[in-house]
Amino acid sequence: MTIGNFLLSFLSVLNAMSPYLLLGFLIAGVLHVFVPKRFYAVEGMHCNHCKAAVEQSVGKLKGVETCEATPAANTLVVTGTASENDVRKAVEQAGFEFKGMK
Repeated sequence: MTIGNFLLSFLSVLNAMSPYLLLGFLIAGVLHVFVPKRFYAVEGMHCNHCKAAVEQSVGKLKGVETCEATPAANTLVVTGTASENDVRKAVEQAGFEFKGMK
């Protein structure tokens, strides 16, 4: 296979994939705009048990679609419409220190 044949094949595949790539980018953009994602700083998490306690407490809140705690980075990522004050209360109720938005 020559470099010319390779480039021609590559461009052909790229051309065939382009509508699907564009659709994927469009969907990702819409999700990014309409699904708010908030990053919070939470201190005191050291293990997976801590992670589960924070996620369970925050996950019960009205308006929380998803939440994911990362003990190593001391972060909590929440998607949905729950207020920062409600998230603060849930984190503190779980026994951890809420440090606010990142």
